[in-house]
Amino acid sequence: MRLELAGVEGIGFHGGSLIFAERDNNGNVVRNLNIKYAADTLGLARIDTEAVCLVNLRGASHFQQIISLPETTVNVAGTGNKYPIIALEYLQFGSLALLRERVSTEGFYIPSKVLWLVFRCMARQILGMMTPPSFSAEDEVIQEEPVPWIFYAITHGQAHGRYHKFGGISAEDDDEHDLLPILKLTDFSRGIRQEIAEIRIEDEEVVAEAQKEACDANLRAAAQVMEWLACTQEDEAVFETLGTVNEMEITDTQGGEVYDEDGHPVIETTARRVFLEDENIDLALRELVARCLATKDENVPTHEELLALCDDGARNRDPLSTSIFPEERIFDIDPRMNRLFVQRYLFDADTHSEGIISRSDLANMWRLEYRSV
Repeated sequence: MRLELAGVEGIGFHGGSLIFAERDNNGNVVRNLNIKYAADTLGLARIDTEAVCLVNLRGASHFQQIISLPETTVNVAGTGNKYPIIALEYLQFGSLALLRERVSTEGFYIPSKVLWLVFRCMARQILGMMTPPSFSAEDEVIQEEPVPWIFYAITHGQAHGRYHKFGGISAEDDDEHDLLPILKLTDFSRGIRQEIAEIRIEDEEVVAEAQKEACDANLRAAAQVMEWLACTQEDEAVFETLGTVNEMEITDTQGGEVYDEDGHPVIETTARRVFLEDENIDLALRELVARCLATKDENVPTHEELLALCDDGARNRDPLSTSIFPEERIFDIDPRMNRLFVQRYLFDADTHSEGIISRSDLANMWRLEYRSV
C-alpha cells in the first residue's frame, strides 16, 4: 500500500484535513482517503472524540466511515513534527453548503424532490445515532435500522450544511439513492456519546429517555439545516431571527396545537418567519420542519414518523407542491429535470472549490508514515 498526498481539504489552528490517494503496486489509484490530523492537545481531543463516535457508528451507511490504518502519523515537512491522525472515507461530491452555494450563485432553488431526499437521509442519520450498530471493520455497511442491543446514544453536536456530504453513486438496487447520492453526516469532533449500557436492564424508561434526548438534539439540528437549505432568501435573512418563537398554521393536526384568533390550528415553533412565509417551499416540507422545531414536545414528530413522512415526501409529493411557482424553480417543472440538476450541481461540479488545495501547491509539506502489518 502506497499513500500519496492528493489535496488539502482544510487547515486550522488545531489540525487539518488532507486527501491521500492509495495506490496499488502498479501505481493505480485504489481509493482516496480523508486524513485528519491533530496539531495540539485540543486537536487531539477532537479527533479522539470523532474516532469514538465513528467507531460506534461503523456499519451505518449514512455516516462517514472510519478506516483502520496501522500506527500512522503525518509528518509536516520543515517542522520535524509527527502528528496523530484518523483515516476516514473520502466523500467525493462535496457538502450541502457547497451545493447551496453553487445553486444560489446561478439564481436557482434546490428542487423539492431533492429537498425531500436530503431530509430522508437526515432521518436515517437520526435513527442511526439513536441506536449505533458498532459493527466491526470487516462487516458490511448497511442502512440504519433499530437494533436489539442499546448501549449508548450519540449526539452530533453541530448544525451546519458543511457537515453533510455526498458519497458515491449507489448500487442499482438502492431505490432510496437512485437519483441523489447518499448523504452522510461527518465531523463528530464535538459529538457526545451517552453511555446507557449500565441502565439498560434496570430501567428501560431511563434508556428511552436517553435515546429521546439524543434524538431531539439531532432532529433539531437536522431541521435547522433543512430550514437553511430550503429557504430561498439569503443566509443573513434566514438567521436574523434565530431563537424567536413564531406561529404557523398547520393542516395535519397532531394534538397539542393552539388556535389563532381566527380559529385556525397553529403550532409554536422556533423556525424563522422568513422560512415559514417562503411560498416557494413545499407546504408539507415547511410544516414538517416547523414541527421538528416546535416548542412543545407533543408537536414534534417521533423519529419513526419523521422517517415515514420523509419517505412519503420523497416518493409521492408533487414536485410543484408550492404556493407559487417562480421561474427560478425551473428544475421542478419536469421530474426528469431532477436528474439534470444532480448531474450539473453534483456530478459535473467542481467539488475542489470547497477549499481543497491542489497537490502541486503543497506537494512536499505532508507525508504519512506508517508501519505495515
